Amino acid sequence: MDIASYINSGDIAAHCRKIGYHFSTLEAAFCIGMCLHISLIEKHALLRELMRTAEDD
Repeated sequence: MDIASYINSGDIAAHCRKIGYHFSTLEAAFCIGMCLHISLIEKHALLRELMRTAEDD
């Protein structure tokens, strides 16, 4: 899952991809929750996927 695609700022998302930043589970959940360009249904599906696949932090 490309968490950077759920960051509202394109410049910050590009920077995170460029440096190869690895988002923690909490950071990923925050980015998904704050994303402005996906619906609530999509957010719920992404958060379920995150819970299913994420490492225990």
